[in-house]
Amino acid sequence: MAGRRGACWLAIGLLSIGLVAHADERTAFLQQQYQTQCLEFAAAPDKVRERLQTSQLTEVPAVQLRQLLLGSDGSRGWLLPYRGRQEYILVLAEGNSRCAILARHVDVEQTLNLFERLINRPPDSYRSRPLALTEADLRYAGDAEIRRGAWQGAEHTLVHELLISTRKNAPIQAILALTLTTKIEQ
Repeated sequence: MAGRRGACWLAIGLLSIGLVAHADERTAFLQQQYQTQCLEFAAAPDKVRERLQTSQLTEVPAVQLRQLLLGSDGSRGWLLPYRGRQEYILVLAEGNSRCAILARHVDVEQTLNLFERLINRPPDSYRSRPLALTEADLRYAGDAEIRRGAWQGAEHTLVHELLISTRKNAPIQAILALTLTTKIEQ
């Protein structure tokens, strides 16, 4: 009996390690996509749009994208393949000011930690600053959580925002977005 119990705990432990490793991989993928898509978009939006036009990435139909973004028009989205599944979407808003990565599943704690690390490590020519949430932000979020911070530079500000749901069955569990502005709106 003790042998079976030990084997059971070993199996549970190995399964847990696998789940943690998978969560780590998802967080690393989200971070890598945000850095290579959104941060690059802030620096060179036309270059990113041109690269996407010639890429093999599947574009999300406008109707589906509108549903995901609660009616927001003028955006374009591309599926970002992860392990053969379509669980991430890159969204570029019309104009050159907003980029977001939508994630179907995330590890909530790791994603919140990723966001805090991101905000607290701006490039050399920027300074980090937290941004307060408004009453409207809190109403919009519902049962989700919003985090917001900015990298303030001499010429512009990069506002980073994370909208994350703890519900495992949420259609989109996290939206990590970057908005390029000329000033911070408080």
